[in-house]
Amino acid sequence: MQNETSHWSIDSVEELGRVIRDKRKQAGYATLDSGARACAVGKRFLSEIERGKATAEIGKVFAVLHTLGLELAVIEQSNTRARPVLQRFELDFPYDWSNSGMNDDLLIHKALEKGRFMDLLRLAGQYGIDRLEGVAQAFSEAPNGPRLHQMLGRIRAGQIRATS
Repeated sequence: MQNETSHWSIDSVEELGRVIRDKRKQAGYATLDSGARACAVGKRFLSEIERGKATAEIGKVFAVLHTLGLELAVIEQSNTRARPVLQRFELDFPYDWSNSGMNDDLLIHKALEKGRFMDLLRLAGQYGIDRLEGVAQAFSEAPNGPRLHQMLGRIRAGQIRATS
């Protein structure tokens, strides 16, 4: 019988977390408690990496991967892959420092979280203010929600003035 090996192309810490969670459950560790004990890490740590915490300690992540029978392979990206977000849009903040292949909605979400006006202005020019405002609805109850909506309102007003 041939041993079949699974491969995943992972472009974000969130995707890595999903793979780890699925593998933990496949390995018979139905709860975070049992998985954390088997991996010799804390329950909170395991929960955070399964939810895609970008700042998780890499040594502990390797311990979890190895315990679950997984290994990490680094593969050089082809030249056809998109340039990092910071370079493509000339943004001031490196939103993609841990995920150079992030999708557009995640980029917008991270930029809204940071609330840097010039970056939001550049992204509104790229994706349209309607798209940014749509993603910003998730921040309505957040402490920075009113400030964020005020900034987006200013960007919209500026775009209207620029086109009239």
